Amino acid sequence: PRIYFAAPRDGLHAIVAETGEIAWRQGLPESGDVTTPQVLGPYLLVSGSRGGVYVLDRETGRLLETFDPGDGVCAAATPAPEGGTLY
Repeated sequence: PRIYFAAPRDGLHAIVAETGEIAWRQGLPESGDVTTPQVLGPYLLVSGSRGGVYVLDRETGRLLETFDPGDGVCAAATPAPEGGTLY
């Protein structure tokens, strides 16, 4: 298993729980500070203080998709996946 966490100005990290080794790091410089990562199947979801929701491959850390809700919508709340739907 892996432990996922966000670090201010440094993006997302995955650590191998058994060894403490860093499995991957993914910077998200356009996002601002990111929320607590949420696991949804093979994906890792975060949102940023500058807006946007980011979808990453949780095994590799590769950025798969971004969604920008547009001006006036702040996406700084932690995504809440439930039953295949993201709230």
